[in-house]
Amino acid sequence: MAGAVAGALVLVAGAGVPAAAAPDGAAGTGSASAKTTLTGTPSGEAAKMAPLFAVQEKLNRAADSIRAAGGDQAGSGFAGDRVDAAANTLTVYWRGALPAPVAATVEAMRSEGIAVEVRAAKHSLDELLKEADRVIGRTVSGVRVISTSPANDGSGLKVGVKAVSTGIASTGIASTDLQRADSELTATVPLDLAVETPREFTSRGSDTVPYWGGALILSGGACTSGFGVRGLNGAARYLLTAAHCGGGQWTTGTGAVIGNTLANATREYDGELILTNAGYSVYEGPSFASGDTNVGRTITGPSSNHVGNAVCTGGSFSGTACGWTVVALNQSFDIEGFGTIRGLVQAEAANRVAGIGNGDSGGPVYVQSGTTGTARGIISLRSDESSEIVACNGVPSGPISDPNSRQCSWKWWYVDVNQQLSRLGVHFAP
Repeated sequence: MAGAVAGALVLVAGAGVPAAAAPDGAAGTGSASAKTTLTGTPSGEAAKMAPLFAVQEKLNRAADSIRAAGGDQAGSGFAGDRVDAAANTLTVYWRGALPAPVAATVEAMRSEGIAVEVRAAKHSLDELLKEADRVIGRTVSGVRVISTSPANDGSGLKVGVKAVSTGIASTGIASTDLQRADSELTATVPLDLAVETPREFTSRGSDTVPYWGGALILSGGACTSGFGVRGLNGAARYLLTAAHCGGGQWTTGTGAVIGNTLANATREYDGELILTNAGYSVYEGPSFASGDTNVGRTITGPSSNHVGNAVCTGGSFSGTACGWTVVALNQSFDIEGFGTIRGLVQAEAANRVAGIGNGDSGGPVYVQSGTTGTARGIISLRSDESSEIVACNGVPSGPISDPNSRQCSWKWWYVDVNQQLSRLGVHFAP
């Protein structure tokens, strides 16, 4: 069916470092001994978020157990789940009858005092993802499919399109165009077509060995380092960042050489590795343009994403921000000039004030647990829809009229880190 107009997407890399915002000897520009990781009892904003993250982690473990009980995704009736930490509730969407192992796991979770609600789904996640792979990038009736997003409740597939024929581009995509495209796609699941404009990629000041996530990294343009990881042989160490940031040699904000990009980047999941002496912490605090920080949070490993989760980000241009809400999983976007990116998680600011922007690309998305944390993903895309653009924190916004200037949006996307780890052959080993 035809739907409402959707927003624009922008890859958020390549922002230049503003002269006024360049590192100027703020904290973090000294020797490695100046860097400190969080210890003891959380304080400040982290202390406020701690109770929410504790409940969320309990519900996430329950959701992970139910997913695991269902076996491989292929052929499973699992459609999605939603975590509501405020209500201490887990909702699971399942197509068909629950297999005995899943039903037993649900009852076990309930016996532990976890409120688990099971709702019937029209389609499984496996069905929706297969259909998403079939339609992404297709051109029908003068429009091209540039995004797909399986509904978390299994009801169908959201599909974003843009005009590619001169006639439609000049007049705009009408509801009749969407209806024709819907018919020609001959989908096996319900489609919700909407107009989508292309997304933009996103891109802390002077890092030192061992290199952490959340730091400003430069290679022509500017991006942010994500997480320190190890090769499967346990020897080599790398920084994980976004593939759309580009390759070659990377340096810190003050010109120290970090290392070179490996050739095994996964463009499909927007991930690449920089061979270097990486550490396992992410910077936490203001951006390099707003006082900088030399405090880090140790990341102990990856964890899974669930709709309803709250997450934190550590873009070098925007600084640390927590409280983003996960609203959708398993999205795909066809980015002109780059290709299709899969495994995307959509996050939003509930107050629609805070934003992610250019220069934050490749930066860490994570959740806090005491004074440590677990990795969720790498910042990849922001919205370019005018109604979703907000003033940037940290490095200021540029003129909207300048397509190369820094812009931020309250709606943005990151790639699931578990997808990147498996394809790049690396793991966390702090």
